[in-house]
Amino acid sequence: MSGGGEGSGGEHVVALWSDDEGATWSHPPVALEPPPLGLQLANAYSTVLLAPGLAIGGGDRVIALYGMNLENVTTDPATHAHLSRTDCQGEFVSRYSDDGGATWSPRVVVPYRRTPIDYGNEWNGTLKLFWTVDQTKIRDRIAYFAFTKIGKWLLGPPEELWFLQSSNVLTEANLSNVVWALGPEGDHGLPPPFLPPGDRSSTIEEGHLLPLVASPGFVMIGRTTMGYLAAAQTRAPASTTASGWGPTGYAQYYDPGHGFPLSPLNASASAFGGAHAGLKNPRGPITAKYFPSTSGVSSGNRWLLLYYNNNGRSYDLSARSVEATEASQSRNPYWLCGGVEARGTILWSQPDIVIFGREMTAPGYPDFIQGVDGSIFITETQKTVARVHKIPADLLASLWSQPSVNVTAPGYTQVL
Repeated sequence: MSGGGEGSGGEHVVALWSDDEGATWSHPPVALEPPPLGLQLANAYSTVLLAPGLAIGGGDRVIALYGMNLENVTTDPATHAHLSRTDCQGEFVSRYSDDGGATWSPRVVVPYRRTPIDYGNEWNGTLKLFWTVDQTKIRDRIAYFAFTKIGKWLLGPPEELWFLQSSNVLTEANLSNVVWALGPEGDHGLPPPFLPPGDRSSTIEEGHLLPLVASPGFVMIGRTTMGYLAAAQTRAPASTTASGWGPTGYAQYYDPGHGFPLSPLNASASAFGGAHAGLKNPRGPITAKYFPSTSGVSSGNRWLLLYYNNNGRSYDLSARSVEATEASQSRNPYWLCGGVEARGTILWSQPDIVIFGREMTAPGYPDFIQGVDGSIFITETQKTVARVHKIPADLLASLWSQPSVNVTAPGYTQVL
């Protein structure tokens, strides 16, 4: 949170909690980095995970990881000009809470190795440029989350998607002994789709690493400035080199007329198929998640994706151009679709509108949360207001049942 908008001075990570599924929240917010230092050194873009039984006394531990401008770098190394934002640079750091977020442990730095994209930035790698909006995923007691390495301040290409993984974060009580390894192995992360080597005409950001359920593979998806969601997959463990991943392409719908096993729509000769039958999305935030405890749905079919379903390419609201008009409309409304694991990846259903905001920039930066009764909620914010929405069960059922039914279900839209 900050007092002057995204990226402004004083931006910092806070914790709040709710005991009634988002109806009410704790107050005031608890800053993970205590003032005054926590307001002087930008810290932002966090991910959290729950370590059951790891807290002192046997309770559950909440572990947070986030970026922090630890060295207080505020000027361009060549021109010495003041940097307008410092919230996407520095180091990953981590703290934990054993009391539900009321108090936090001392900070530890989460190191990761530098690669050519780091050494190529304006600071020649002495300062790392990065950010994350992924949620930490757990598979086989290993924690994973994706992040973006940035090659040019602030968010300029080249960019690559990477991830950190830890096999002991759920069992190691001493946070200083937790090991996070960078993946993929090697010198390069996952690039934007369909670009020849050296082409820097597009960014790829805000990656989400999705561990598959029906196989040991992984899928990575992220936003681009190409008007489509990028996607890549590997059938091997996620620590494999980038060459062990398939080429980055567009996330794909499944072809409802093909039958089983499902095929991607880009393989179809129909009017809606072909090479560019991917999921359209502007340079705007998405989220995707798997729900293991959803009854009545087969295990590989419980994925959800929230995205914008339009192919805007910019988010420069200051430009006096067609792109500015396009940007002002690109993050509204949100669409929801269900995912099915097939052919070593995740293919997506036809979507339905789920949230429409009257504000120009609403909504964004979402997550899915599952309640104790199995209900699924969307959290989102349009940068000044955060909200929680319960997804109707019949909408979820209609999305998840698309592979086997041919009846269009009633729609649903939450108007903000």
